[in-house]
Amino acid sequence: MLRRVLVTGAACLALGATASAAAPRPVLSVKGRETLTVSGRHFRAAENVRVVLNIARRQVRHATASGRGAFRVTFHKVPVGPCDGYAIIATGDGGSRAMLARMHPDCLVR
Repeated sequence: MLRRVLVTGAACLALGATASAAAPRPVLSVKGRETLTVSGRHFRAAENVRVVLNIARRQVRHATASGRGAFRVTFHKVPVGPCDGYAIIATGDGGSRAMLARMHPDCLVR
């Protein structure tokens, strides 16, 4: 009986570890050039998210993730030239975090 309890407990722990490891990580995507629309997915439901755009000057937006963990924010009049890179960091108050950095490959110094 004790052995059955131990085996069942070990199986539950293994399944729990597998389920948490399989959870998708938060990700960001961007559309636009002068107006950047940043979309986030796989954040925690209803999490308050702070989104920071680092380019010529730092800009900050706030959003609340949906029940499915998605959000969208917009940055207007972004000074992104054809060779300007940028970094976007989204941090949720529940511990979710994602980063996206872009640099045009034709503009890299060789």
